[in-house]
Amino acid sequence: MASQLANLYQRVDGYNPYDILFALAVGDKPPVEIGKGQFQSAASFVFRQFSALAPEHKPYSLDLEKALNSYPDANLMLYLKKGASLQREIRWLGSYRYAVLNLGGLNRDDLFTRFRDIANKLGFNNQSSSR
Repeated sequence: MASQLANLYQRVDGYNPYDILFALAVGDKPPVEIGKGQFQSAASFVFRQFSALAPEHKPYSLDLEKALNSYPDANLMLYLKKGASLQREIRWLGSYRYAVLNLGGLNRDDLFTRFRDIANKLGFNNQSSSR
């Protein structure tokens, strides 16, 4: 299981996959309840750049607070690099992943509306692509 995706199960189905793994490891029946989460949709949006330049805008604490204040369920992971670390990632992977945003939504449209709002508030709206 990719740790980046683990909390998406919690958002939609209401269970933590690590709890499932633990239950299996100790011989218990896993507590799985499908569709019991807060949201009907969830995604992990990857902010990626395909050039060797660092993102033009780097969010500061105030930017992060402003962007995420309305979305307490949002989980933003920043991977800001520069110099040799950035060059190495571009050379090895062909792109630079500078942030990941895990988010839930009431439906697909709500999910993407929430994503765009956060990306705009972070200043990531013109320099990222999501998958």
